[in-house]
Amino acid sequence: MEQEARIIRAKHGKENPYFLHLRATAQDSALSFEARGMLSYLLSKGDTWEIQPADLQREGGIGRDKTNRILNELIEQQYLVREHVRKADGTFSSITYTLYESPHTENPYTDNPNTANPQHIEYKSNALESTESCGTEDATEPDSDEKLSTTTRKPRKRSAKQLELDNMINAIADAFGLDRATVTNVKWGEFRKAGRELIDAGATPEDMKPLHAHCAKKVSEFSSVYMAKEWSEFATKRSAVRSSNPYQLPPEPEQEYIPPAVMPTPRFNADGTPISVSV
Repeated sequence: MEQEARIIRAKHGKENPYFLHLRATAQDSALSFEARGMLSYLLSKGDTWEIQPADLQREGGIGRDKTNRILNELIEQQYLVREHVRKADGTFSSITYTLYESPHTENPYTDNPNTANPQHIEYKSNALESTESCGTEDATEPDSDEKLSTTTRKPRKRSAKQLELDNMINAIADAFGLDRATVTNVKWGEFRKAGRELIDAGATPEDMKPLHAHCAKKVSEFSSVYMAKEWSEFATKRSAVRSSNPYQLPPEPEQEYIPPAVMPTPRFNADGTPISVSV
């Protein structure tokens, strides 16, 4: 029996323009709903549309700090890159943003650099502070310690929580015998979701291979999401085995008490010589 639709979609066509969106991106649990909403809004724009924080503030009816916070989140999750642009004379020009539909790690500007462009691009990929303005209309000269080489990109600073999630995702991929370079974005999004659920449940990267073996005993084919659902049962069984402690040494038997030997009381003759007594 066909289930009744609970999500009613509009007709798509020339009279009702639409755009395609990666499902893994829309359902990326590493992003808040606010960040996913802004990401979807930006992806609905044309490829040459310039991202302006002031426009986002007006369109979303939100303040500068909230706009910066959401942009920071997209930068931290590698959906967005922020760049300082300089003119040919070295003076600071503006701030530009480049958006990616899925998280990226490579530097998109090193493969085919535009040598004819006289502008000097200076990268700053780490997140903004909430008190710093990110609009081009009030951009300021970056501090001297933020100035970078045009041939290198400053490494992203990832929080402890992000590193923990990265380690869990890599452990899940390793448990399935997969290499990160060969995993699709959709599969990686699945690993991210499962990894976050497993971390919240108290699992560690070292638990992934035993958990994978536990799942393999129940079904022949399964996903990382199934592993996350099986964690509770796996952890309960493992806890029961550990509590029984089959490797505990048996208690030592009680030693039989042996009283100390009692020496006989010496006796003497009338002349004072000792009387020999056999023991």
